[in-house]
Amino acid sequence: MFSFIGAEIRVIAVVVAGLVVGELGLRSFGHKLSYDVSHLQSFNEVASHFGDAESGEVEVLFLGNSMTRYGVNTEVFDETVHEYWDGSLEVSKLNPDNTALADWAVVYDNFFYKHDRAPDLLVIGFEGNHLADKPSNHRNRLAYYYFDEDLTSLRQYDLRSLEELAQFEAAHYSSLLANRDRVQTRVLDAAIPQYRDGIQELNRRQKVQACLRADQPTYERLAGLLKHLEQQQVNLAVVAMPVVQQYEIDSELLELLAKHSVFFMDCRHITGITNEMIPDGVHLNPQAAVIYSQHLARELASPKLHMLTLNGKQPSFEKTQ
Repeated sequence: MFSFIGAEIRVIAVVVAGLVVGELGLRSFGHKLSYDVSHLQSFNEVASHFGDAESGEVEVLFLGNSMTRYGVNTEVFDETVHEYWDGSLEVSKLNPDNTALADWAVVYDNFFYKHDRAPDLLVIGFEGNHLADKPSNHRNRLAYYYFDEDLTSLRQYDLRSLEELAQFEAAHYSSLLANRDRVQTRVLDAAIPQYRDGIQELNRRQKVQACLRADQPTYERLAGLLKHLEQQQVNLAVVAMPVVQQYEIDSELLELLAKHSVFFMDCRHITGITNEMIPDGVHLNPQAAVIYSQHLARELASPKLHMLTLNGKQPSFEKTQ
């Protein structure tokens, strides 16, 4: 009897020790697990620079997911803007992988709004139903990397059961829980040939089916973010990004953006970007990223944004003579 209990205790001790080692390892070397982990860890540092710009410098923030990561070439954007505008520009990106508005709104609120930080111009890129009300794809990452203590909106959209709430609270303190899907992917990548490609294809098919079954989308979360941006006098541009599979833009979304005077850009079809330049159907290759970034810069630096005052800096968005 006592030997059996002793064996159980040893097993528990080994499991606990493994978890502790895993937790400490991820906290110390998690940035080497993937580019995205390193990027997530940089959010506070990136956000802390906003509001510290020299007088007259325009601060631009691109907020999105890996589509923005691969699609927006900040150097090309900066160079192209300066063909049309003779001023100082600071361009940054925050683009956590596989995210949508559920995550972006939390990122903005917790790293900018609640610290009285604000870009002069915020550019949000999306496709499909990224801007609609729906739960985060990665609640555990949200809990660990960019969440504070306010659960109000998360209870409404993301944490609807006691189990989800308990898991979220645990992930808030554990890097191992926050990144368990990444660890699983790394392990199964090594064990199963083409595992990651198969999972991506499965996710794509599930996404298509979900869109077919989806009810009429709502945009309460987006409306809340727009309210915060208006309070901070942040100028917002929302961009429908190019992908291989055609998607429609909801008329209710367009009405909401128009109501708040948001500058909307339909970039689903840009001259020069072909399907071959989007090899996985979603992410632009470097050549397409140059074309896309140039197009964004020309549109944002054109007279179409004559209303853009950029917190009193009032740049002249006219071509430099």
